[in-house]
Amino acid sequence: PVTTEQPAPANLRSRKDSGPRGIAIPGSAANGPPTVKASEDAAADVPELERQEGFCEALALKVVARFKLHQKLRLTPEDHDTPETFIDRLKTASVPEAICFLSYALPKRCAVWWAVECVRASVSADPSEPDAELLLLTEQWLREPTDDNRRCPLEYMTVKDMDSLATWPAQAAFYADGSTTPVHAPAVPAKDDLAGTMVLAAVSLSAIEGEPEGIPQRQEQFLDLGLAIASGEHPWTDAPEIPQN
Repeated sequence: PVTTEQPAPANLRSRKDSGPRGIAIPGSAANGPPTVKASEDAAADVPELERQEGFCEALALKVVARFKLHQKLRLTPEDHDTPETFIDRLKTASVPEAICFLSYALPKRCAVWWAVECVRASVSADPSEPDAELLLLTEQWLREPTDDNRRCPLEYMTVKDMDSLATWPAQAAFYADGSTTPVHAPAVPAKDDLAGTMVLAAVSLSAIEGEPEGIPQRQEQFLDLGLAIASGEHPWTDAPEIPQN
């Protein structure tokens, strides 16, 4: 069965402060903060799963209402706040709350990509073989979001009895689209907020891996990485293909 609560794994090494797979995380002194374009995608007639950037809603208030985030955030969006302007205010008060909001505000495929990259950054020093394989399987869904590809990471982590960081993006992908029931059973869509909840767990737990004094820096780096995805600087089309044996 899929669980939504897991202990943070104790056996993963701390991440390096370079970006995932060696990319420079936007927001560094060299790059400057990423700038998110106005949310044309949110207003356009583009299915959410096909969006490569932007946010799932044009206004921050709509994100908060859609995912019932009132109890998770101390700040309330102004009527005119876009997700980007609201994140600017949130991160001044609390970077973890900005991460929380962005976990739901990104289009779901973009959010899963963010989760994958944060987890990969955290385990990059010495990933286990199951973790590496599970992340590749999740990235395969990002490249080709078929139902088989969506279910495959969940089946793999279940067979391997995994409870590591890499399971969170896999669960996020599973809940991002399609039915939560077995293939031939009547379809039951996932609750709208479940994918975001899994993404939030992936990013938050990845940030606390390593030395405690480095947590604030990692949280800021991961937030900037999420904003780079929203801006289109690092889209899910960058996900690598699974090597063919």
